[in-house]
Amino acid sequence: MPPPPPKPAIASVAAIRIGGGGTVVFAQPVHPTERQIEADTNSLTGPGVLPDESAVQVMVRNPGHATAYVTNVRVIKTCTAPLSGTVLFDPPQGNGGESDVGIGFDLDSPHPVPRAFSGDTMKLGGGYFLDHTVAILPGEPQTFLLYTRTSRYYCRFHFDMTVHVDDRTYHLTINRKGHPFEITAGLIDDTTNKPTLGAYQVAYVPGYQARTSRGLAVTAATPNFVEVDPRTWKQGPPTTR
Repeated sequence: MPPPPPKPAIASVAAIRIGGGGTVVFAQPVHPTERQIEADTNSLTGPGVLPDESAVQVMVRNPGHATAYVTNVRVIKTCTAPLSGTVLFDPPQGNGGESDVGIGFDLDSPHPVPRAFSGDTMKLGGGYFLDHTVAILPGEPQTFLLYTRTSRYYCRFHFDMTVHVDDRTYHLTINRKGHPFEITAGLIDDTTNKPTLGAYQVAYVPGYQARTSRGLAVTAATPNFVEVDPRTWKQGPPTTR
């Protein structure tokens, strides 16, 4: 009896910022250092949680000699009220993101289904696997962009990918180094793009926004982020860094 075909493997998993900006949210009141702020807002290696939208770039490799077929991706989630401890507010400067295979989930749905996702339009389409099957050729990698969004909850989640090789069915678990991914609804007014920072206990904003909101000019010495009173701070007029 021939041995079973090798199981496809997750070669890499990387969280990416899909909606622009650098905003992150924490469950508790915290006062991060500049290094911690850099880790959260830019490299996404800190404990901060992305608001509203998130994406994970996943590379799947097929080590066998037969074509592997991805026929489903599920998201397994646990959701509660949005986080409201601390916000590092840095508004979007634009959208973007592309991948060979874009699949998105609306976590506000009780039972999210995998839907077509476009990094160009930032929109979710119809059910992805209703008319798609992804083939991964022998020895080849395939990159997926797994997009999630919420406007209501704080969610912890991971993905389960169904892959068929010959007559075998495999399930690949996609998470963050053994831990779940996280996302929270941001307490931001989407119609005006202005923060409702009063809902948070602690708030930081980019230094250039703090200065312009007080009518001060931006200089080379303007800090990257400064702490403000979330109950009274008002966003100033648009400006460039």
